[in-house]
Amino acid sequence: PWLRLDGRLSLLTNWHVVSGRNNETYEVTHKQGGIPDHLRVHVPLNDRDRPPLIVRVPTLSAEGEPLWVEHPEHGRT
Repeated sequence: PWLRLDGRLSLLTNWHVVSGRNNETYEVTHKQGGIPDHLRVHVPLNDRDRPPLIVRVPTLSAEGEPLWVEHPEHGRT
């Protein structure tokens, strides 16, 4: 996670993780053609004796549009 200057918490990850595609060929990487519509993020708690909090983070809108932000210059590469 990354705390942005505006105070919002963000998750930084690779493009292929949220898109389910190869960033060079744009081919779907899952052998059955699955595209992720959410990520499950395991957030550790201060009390390490308790299991982490699991947060569901959507990756696509209801219309199938990406909900993530890409680098303004490099995009998916």
